[in-house]
Amino acid sequence: MNPRWVLTVLLVALAAPLRAEEPAPSLDPLYGDELRRVAATPAPNDDLALAERFVLIVRRGEAPPKLLAPLCEKAYELAVKDPSGYPTAVAAMRLLGAAVPSKQIQALQWIAAVRQRQYALARGEEKLKAADGLLDAHRETAQAQEATGDADGAAATLRQALTFATTARSDAKAAVQAQLSDLVARRQTAKQLAALKAKWEANPGDAAARKELLRFYLVEMDDPVEAAKLVDESLDPPTRKYVPAAARGLDAAPELACAELGDWYRSLVSQAATPAAKAAVLRRAKGYYERFLTLHATADPQRDASEQALQKVDADLAALVPEARVLKTRRLLIMTLAKRAGHQSTPVAVKAVVEAGQKTRAFEATVSEDPAAFGKASLSKFDGVCLLGASGEFLTDNASRQALLDFVRGGRGLAAIHCATSANTLWPAYAEMLGAAFVRSLPRGYAVKLVDAASPLNASFSGKGFESGDELYTYKEPYSRELVHILLSADAANSPALAGRRGDSPAGDYPVSWIHTFGQGRVFCTALGHAESNFTNPAILGHMLAGIRFALGDLRADTTPSAKLAPRPSRKLAPGQ
Repeated sequence: MNPRWVLTVLLVALAAPLRAEEPAPSLDPLYGDELRRVAATPAPNDDLALAERFVLIVRRGEAPPKLLAPLCEKAYELAVKDPSGYPTAVAAMRLLGAAVPSKQIQALQWIAAVRQRQYALARGEEKLKAADGLLDAHRETAQAQEATGDADGAAATLRQALTFATTARSDAKAAVQAQLSDLVARRQTAKQLAALKAKWEANPGDAAARKELLRFYLVEMDDPVEAAKLVDESLDPPTRKYVPAAARGLDAAPELACAELGDWYRSLVSQAATPAAKAAVLRRAKGYYERFLTLHATADPQRDASEQALQKVDADLAALVPEARVLKTRRLLIMTLAKRAGHQSTPVAVKAVVEAGQKTRAFEATVSEDPAAFGKASLSKFDGVCLLGASGEFLTDNASRQALLDFVRGGRGLAAIHCATSANTLWPAYAEMLGAAFVRSLPRGYAVKLVDAASPLNASFSGKGFESGDELYTYKEPYSRELVHILLSADAANSPALAGRRGDSPAGDYPVSWIHTFGQGRVFCTALGHAESNFTNPAILGHMLAGIRFALGDLRADTTPSAKLAPRPSRKLAPGQ
């Protein structure tokens, strides 16, 4: 099949929804003269300049609310007249989707149209990259369509994308197929649930129908809360005992119940009909085993049994889901603005993080050293911010400061790496957001211990501490183990340079990496990252990337403040690490 034919089909499919549902407010009173001026000239330069101006007006929040959509749409119309304007056209649609939720799908479809044009113009290796960009646009469109209840439209978009991926020989074909398969499975699950509910509601006394509906909620839907509503005396004792306990949530489970619930969830794996359901059940079991090991500090046969069970669950999950499926590519802003002496490691660090996002398709990184990127409208395009090489008082504008605070507090994420944790010392709210205020740096070279070896953010260390050649930062209030969840800390007992010293924190400790919540958002901080070797070391880089994924909302982790957790057996520093 000819890729041009596929492109034609996609363009036709996109054309219908692009019409506005009602006449848009006119731009003529404010911008009519400028629009007529650029329309009178054949060259595209002034069209592109006006498009960029319209985008800037929207980003700065200077547009009247009723003109947000018309300005974005006109900016798109002007920018697509020349390939050099395509980035501006995409930016305009990102702003439109963020500012006017009812137009999000339209905006995504218009972005897809730009990606189609880029593909048609590309040659050589650039054509493969352009194909992947087009497929990413369609995958994002399909996700938005499903979120608004248009599962049929989402499936149609993905099937068209799959046809194109095949003809274009894109490596992204597997990701498109996975997304389509998952969508079809969810649609089938919804139909099965509706049938089971109808059967039971027609005869509430049917014990078999009740049991099957409960199993479906619990195993296939991974919804113990709904399953618990169906518990009655007709069910077996384990179901009556464990389903209500599971419905109360992981954090409510007492120590001994956690081990039992882990075993019980493992027993349900054989009842799961799909790989996705099996994985969900195993993750539930994993969570209970990990909580038990957190609460049960005593080294005894019960702890050993849970550790062995957890290892088996991890192995089963790895075999079942060898590679996580990324259904939505997150957008990450990497800020590298250095207002103090820059770090030689920054280019290596940026390259490592950007390439990791491209390889895994977990996030699409935008690198900037422009403080204007912290404007409210600009930040709205991103799911998270990574401060990488950013140092000194890099953010002094009050509006931008507030925009960043609101961005994280409102449910987005922040990853602060190395010198970013020592930045903005004249801005107290920055320290509150990070969870610590920088004091000083100590000589390089110290041992690092895993404070929470079970955290997914520490998975790359395989349970072993290590030696760091970085400088060690010390922190003061607002840092407190009562407020943040420590992942890594300096092992003073195994660090000769720290002998006889005490950290500047209230507890006298040396935190290296931690996480916590800020409002509805997620924050990951690490002092690691001074030397280039951090970003070529798979374990340390893996830790940082996991922190970024946590900040983006793709990796769940326990954020319970460390002071509120029961102590765990200490781990020795691995020889040679």
